[in-house]
Amino acid sequence: MSTIDREIVDSFQLMAVLLVFVFSYFSVVWARTGELVEKKGSDKFAEDRIRGERARHRYILWGFLILIICVLAILIPVSYRVFNDWDWSGPFNTVRAGLILVDAFLITAIGAICLLISKISKKLE
Repeated sequence: MSTIDREIVDSFQLMAVLLVFVFSYFSVVWARTGELVEKKGSDKFAEDRIRGERARHRYILWGFLILIICVLAILIPVSYRVFNDWDWSGPFNTVRAGLILVDAFLITAIGAICLLISKISKKLE
């Protein structure tokens, strides 16, 4: 196993738990934001309560966005080495491909969280 492959495996042992929490939290945040965007109040008090929930949830989304960016930042040095050292004409390397897929998911999650922040912010206007 090459040095970069060993580095990926070592970093994933550390990152595995963190990534599980990020991925599972993402699914909860996605569903909860959808509920809050569609929620309507029956009176002024209910509307104010829902508005407060939306505002708090937007802060949670911003915090989650920062967390995802931090996780991606931890993986960037190894990912950079993978892209630079990969022999694209050689045999398929599953470990390196797995790292690239995790990077792709995290980048997609950043875009999705930005979309959710936008949707909930429009409801707060």
